Amino acid sequence: MKRFLKQSAMCVVAFICTHTLPLLAAPSTEIPAKKVGGASGEMVDPIAGDRPVIRLWPIEQVGGVQNRLKHEVTNRGKIRYEHVKDPHLVVYPVERNEPTPAVIYCPGGGYQHLTPKPEVIEWLNDSGITVFMLKYTVPKDREAAFADMQRAMRVVRQHAKEWNVEPDQIGVLGSSAGGHLVARLSQNYTAPAYPAIDEADKHSCEPAFVILNSVAYLLTKEGKTYVPPIAEEFHMENKVAPTFMVAAKDDKTFFAGNVAYEKALKAAGGSATIIVSETGGHGLKEVDWYPACREWLSGLGIDVSGAENTGMVYNVQNFDAVGDGIAMDTTALQAAVDACTQAGGGTVWVPAGDYVIGTLWLKSNVTLSLDYGATIMGSQVHADYPIDNLRPSREGNSECLLYAEDATNIRLEGLGTIDGRGKPEFFPKKAGPDGKDNRPRLIRFENCTNVAFSGLTYKNPAFWGIHLVDSKDIHISGVTLRMKNNHSNNDGFDIDGCENVLIENCDIEAGDDGICLKSSKYPCRNIVVRNCKVTSHTAGFKCGTSSSGGFIDVDVSNCYFFDCAMGGIKLQIVDGGRMENINISRIAMDNVGAPIFIRLGNRGRVYGENTYTGTKLLDANKSEGASVGSIKGITISDVMANVTIQPRGDKVTDKDIAEAGPILISGIPGHYIEDVLLENITVSYPGGGTEAYSENEVAEDETRYPEQRFFGILPAWGAYVRHAENIEFKNVKMTTRDPDARERIVLDDAISFREVE
Repeated sequence: MKRFLKQSAMCVVAFICTHTLPLLAAPSTEIPAKKVGGASGEMVDPIAGDRPVIRLWPIEQVGGVQNRLKHEVTNRGKIRYEHVKDPHLVVYPVERNEPTPAVIYCPGGGYQHLTPKPEVIEWLNDSGITVFMLKYTVPKDREAAFADMQRAMRVVRQHAKEWNVEPDQIGVLGSSAGGHLVARLSQNYTAPAYPAIDEADKHSCEPAFVILNSVAYLLTKEGKTYVPPIAEEFHMENKVAPTFMVAAKDDKTFFAGNVAYEKALKAAGGSATIIVSETGGHGLKEVDWYPACREWLSGLGIDVSGAENTGMVYNVQNFDAVGDGIAMDTTALQAAVDACTQAGGGTVWVPAGDYVIGTLWLKSNVTLSLDYGATIMGSQVHADYPIDNLRPSREGNSECLLYAEDATNIRLEGLGTIDGRGKPEFFPKKAGPDGKDNRPRLIRFENCTNVAFSGLTYKNPAFWGIHLVDSKDIHISGVTLRMKNNHSNNDGFDIDGCENVLIENCDIEAGDDGICLKSSKYPCRNIVVRNCKVTSHTAGFKCGTSSSGGFIDVDVSNCYFFDCAMGGIKLQIVDGGRMENINISRIAMDNVGAPIFIRLGNRGRVYGENTYTGTKLLDANKSEGASVGSIKGITISDVMANVTIQPRGDKVTDKDIAEAGPILISGIPGHYIEDVLLENITVSYPGGGTEAYSENEVAEDETRYPEQRFFGILPAWGAYVRHAENIEFKNVKMTTRDPDARERIVLDDAISFREVE
């Protein structure tokens, strides 16, 4: 919020306008004066603070005795309505070198200005979008307010260059009655405006996108008829701008109109998306619709990657960091981080050197930037990883090198390295109290928002690598992980209960799972993984093992998995939760174990604090308490895999053969895996299976940790499908390099299995 409120003298200069428009006096930029009194005191601009203001035209052009400044003060002493005598834009700029997208924000209040929500403006700014908040002209005069809306769009577009705005990425956002103005503008580009729009300039009012929040006045109060009909009111025969809507069912006066408008948009061939909440009322007070809207904007090609951090730079050496690989620099680096966040944000700069630290807390609005040649080195003394003030981890121990909780806008970037130095001789397994594990992770972020990892090399954790929990709006790009052959359990990315995550262009060498989605409490939702190269002892990509929250809307594409001895792709629900809408495509796998493993089980683990995370069963014969989950709606397509047996010792064992097994899809009795499509799959297996293998019994192992090798050598060499319904193999080509005496596919309690050439 500090960044939202801070003054920026640079922005005032940037927004000064020196051009004169036709039929319009030159817009001016000024800092509005304030008049502060008691409960009835006046404030010319209640929320702008020191933000620059663009005056659209002189007062006399509007006219009318009603055009006077007036405030209605609520019983809480807060200014609610503000009737302005000179329509203008309050500007909330984004500090970036390149032109930014822009939104003209129209608050509601019955065609009069209603003080908007600061969090809406902050969200837009944090997404890298400049905001022009419009103040209308005449109370309850819809046509005059609509003319102001058109004029605002023209002014912003015509002055886009000098105001550092991308002219083809100017959208509009409206709430309540302001949403009605915005809806009209989005179709009614050529309607009469005030002053009139020139024919040559008739398209200057076209928005690139439209965001509508609880739109008012779309239906009559009875909610039964359109007055006038929606198609007539909004001229839907014209071009329809892409529209995003948010509405709540308990907004009883206006909800039906929102739904009707969305249907009318689609009937006219327009692009419309509506988010419906059960509760929230007309103001959507309890609905967090920003992440969904940001994703929608991104899909339109609008850059919502966020504003550049142009705050102060804090050199850790100015805080007495030594960087000689010997001295402990925890205190110095923490002081730099604390100073940065307390000042409202900026960059903590780590020049070349070797900085030894214990646990470092990262805070909101901090970019940790490591130069080439800079290495943050984890202390090899366990006492340097205290956990007294850390939030306990739900899964595994709590120790970690880099930590954050409840923070926003964290970025890790640069060409340097973060090295946990987690060797077994310094961090042995189960060395904690009562024989528990206390090895530190490399990174643990809990409940954080807007997190970015760019560049940097991460290596040698004592336990897991990068662990993100209950967080959202995460972008990981161009990251290098070097975590193989260092210690046990060295996962690459562990993404637990997170939403809106993009992992792309990463080079991953992991000792355990390379990219692993977990859901110890909340679902992993809206996850995209693309263009990554992964090698791992255990799995290239995995959902599970912890699965209480489930996995919804996951897309993995254009990845290369190699040297993954225990398997390539693993999708698992064993602790409850549901797995739905998983799409995996265009995957190349070389020198891997079993290529695809989909398992619905009933381990039933319930996660609290520091829950045990290993493979040992608490009770081998019964669930640990959680109910059985579900798996449905899986599509895996365009995959090429070369499966190999990779002995761990001098000779090939049954365990080695089991690891290089067939495609395995297995539910449990009474609980089927449903609706799985494997399409355009080509797999080369080693072969060599004997007749004896064909007779192998496959244990149900309902409560066991889900690893394919635990089922032993399977009686099929290509695919084994059990307790599953509606499984389709379409153009699945499987071959063996050596003869194999087993069946190509074995079905056991598989309903509606189909194979299509």
